[in-house]
Amino acid sequence: QHTEPTHVYRHKHWRVALGVAAILSFGLMFVLWNYSQEMDGVSLVWMLAVSAVWIGAPLNQAFRHKLVISPAGISITDVNTTTTAWSNVVSLQLVPQGSFGPKKLIPCLILHNVLPDRQSSLELGMPTELRGRIVPIQFQLWERPNEIEQDLQQYLPQPADAGLFVPHSFAARPQSSTRSALFILGVLVVVGFFTFFVFIL
Repeated sequence: QHTEPTHVYRHKHWRVALGVAAILSFGLMFVLWNYSQEMDGVSLVWMLAVSAVWIGAPLNQAFRHKLVISPAGISITDVNTTTTAWSNVVSLQLVPQGSFGPKKLIPCLILHNVLPDRQSSLELGMPTELRGRIVPIQFQLWERPNEIEQDLQQYLPQPADAGLFVPHSFAARPQSSTRSALFILGVLVVVGFFTFFVFIL
């Protein structure tokens, strides 16, 4: 359980995700207004179920995904929530990740004790002795990464006990124009599928 002061950081693209959810919601309302009288019950239920998934995914990213830091510990919520107290943290280190091709170095909290159900796709290719004992801190995914780094420096064990503190800028991958273009393309594809779904009803 977190204690005050609590610092909450949201996903870097939460505003974009919220905008996508709003666009899809307006599209759904337009469809219901224009075609609900012509659709049978099965088609209406199917459309609402698919729309709930499409709208729910960006809403989940906008409101649920967050990183929380307090004097009691740190928690990260994405698909699941990972929480640990500072007393269980050894250090912040760059850990190689990836099973195929060149390995990437990801800043990770190294823990004393294994967390239950801590296996994740980010642990593929990592040293066996660290499985279940790492919490990836992907600075580039969160707003205000420099503030996150300052919070970590405040609560992590001192360098004399935990080794050299790793600045996130050493490992964070900058948002390239290619990645930004792919993100925008993904949003357009989602909207396009929704529009196509509307017109084939």
